[in-house]
Amino acid sequence: TGSTAVGKKIAAYCGHALKKVSLELGGKNPTIIFADAPRKNLIDTLIRSAFQNSGQICLCGSRILIEKSAYVEIRDELVTRTKHLRVGDPLDAKTQMGSMISKVHFEKVMSHIELAKAEGGELLCGGNAISPSGRCEPGWFIAPTIIQKL
Repeated sequence: TGSTAVGKKIAAYCGHALKKVSLELGGKNPTIIFADAPRKNLIDTLIRSAFQNSGQICLCGSRILIEKSAYVEIRDELVTRTKHLRVGDPLDAKTQMGSMISKVHFEKVMSHIELAKAEGGELLCGGNAISPSGRCEPGWFIAPTIIQKL
């Protein structure tokens, strides 16, 4: 795990030594769901994997790939549950998702949402800036977002 620059150095070293290497350089992690996946706790796990720390950690499942025969069922439940996530003050025990870490990151995420839509993605929920009331009102919050691209 690391930056692209470090990854290039490691790959060059391994190449010279004829060693196999696998690198995780902070890309968009796929979560793959097959039709026979157990349904118990599946949506809870998907929500936690996608939105923990507002999706700002390298372990977040940023792309969810669902086998075609189970797609509609899982997608619909995931969208329904995502729409009900409570966004707000991280000091409030009821909050399930906080803000982006900075204005720069907020703008980057919003630009990626727009790019996904421009490239044919269909916005199923979220994708907009929100302003929860209270202590964190001036924060950089984005409604939990799901974009579908078939």
